[in-house]
Amino acid sequence: MLRELLVPSHIQGRSAGGYYLLVQDVTERQALVDRLRDLAFHDALTGLHNRRAFLSKLDTALRDCRDCLAAVMFIDLDGFKAVNDTYGHLSGDSVLVEVPARIRHCVRDSDVVARLAGDELTVLLTGSGADKHAIAGIAQVILETLGQPMRIDGRVIQLSASIGVLVPEPSATLSSEVLLRAADDAMYRAKQAGKGRFVMQEISALNAPSAAASFGR
Repeated sequence: MLRELLVPSHIQGRSAGGYYLLVQDVTERQALVDRLRDLAFHDALTGLHNRRAFLSKLDTALRDCRDCLAAVMFIDLDGFKAVNDTYGHLSGDSVLVEVPARIRHCVRDSDVVARLAGDELTVLLTGSGADKHAIAGIAQVILETLGQPMRIDGRVIQLSASIGVLVPEPSATLSSEVLLRAADDAMYRAKQAGKGRFVMQEISALNAPSAAASFGR
């Protein structure tokens, strides 16, 4: 990539009435800028959007097409610490790469899958017309898919997941941070209810959570 710059010609501090054409090869510099920008918005291990990017996507959905925001899912793996303790962190990292790949098969290309930290992942379901029954069906499919055995480094590892599903009403006026925190709270209720299940939480236009429903596998 070349950058061209016209520089006025001066002799002894006075204009000489002409220009120099300065040409620089900025390929490496631009590649570095692109790399740094990519690292700022993507998780280094999985290549997924990170927390910053996910909240940005959620902010955009809330601002530009609130009625196209179907649900926010907060996913936490059950028993993941035991994988690291038993098989080591390299196997744990392989699990963290396999899990989002499986989630990707359960949602559409337009939906956003992100890794917040550790074994915490989020999904932003977009698109108008998705009712609560359809959203619950997606959560159930994700549970069943993540519950299937994984072959990691010659070993068979089987985990379950707990999912908090937040369904905001189009007229709700909540920030992305508040919505994410509410989905996180719903996920913890799923763990408290026995793990391997999802809890669906609705957020009303009054900005107050409505009753939550718990669903097991």
